[in-house]
Amino acid sequence: MENKNEKVIGFLNVFSWENFARTGQRYCNNVDELQWLLPSLFFKQLLTLQQEVILSDCVCLNPLVDYGKRNIYLKSKAFKKSLTEESEKYLRANIPQLEVVANFLGGDVIDQIDWFFTFDEWRELKINEFFKDENSYEHVNWDEYVFKNSGYTTGRHHEGYEGFSYSFWIPSSNDRVKSYYSVEWEPVHNENEILKILFEDDQ
Repeated sequence: MENKNEKVIGFLNVFSWENFARTGQRYCNNVDELQWLLPSLFFKQLLTLQQEVILSDCVCLNPLVDYGKRNIYLKSKAFKKSLTEESEKYLRANIPQLEVVANFLGGDVIDQIDWFFTFDEWRELKINEFFKDENSYEHVNWDEYVFKNSGYTTGRHHEGYEGFSYSFWIPSSNDRVKSYYSVEWEPVHNENEILKILFEDDQ
């Protein structure tokens, strides 16, 4: 680690409206912890891709956890992992322009994905513009799909799943993907103090 300023520590906040609908829990620590309301794996694969991108230059500091019992990760350019075969397949099928750009610019695909997820084009992308059948890769009408597979109508609040005492909002086809499915990196509180303890000899 030549540049000590490259080292940061943090954790993941993984959000899916489907998990919130099922559990009332807003955030999870890992995509594998999410529960799903719909049978499609399309958005689980998206979140898995996002998680792999964020953690591609990270190592888990297990058993170190934060106050919320979430895994803490050390992020540094000294670490580099590739995408899994499943995520690469998902990327080529659903965000093919990123691989084209990476090949044209001679850059790393993961770096291009990381950039894409912060770009306005992604932030404003609507569910119906993105959601596809995971087998045919054809666009599917989101509102009809949700009603057919859950009995819920989109674009409104519903009472807690199976009688839980909370309400949840089901996004409509015109709602933004990022608002209802996301993986975010969050810095750990007192990050600099913890880094000093972990890497005292490097400071």
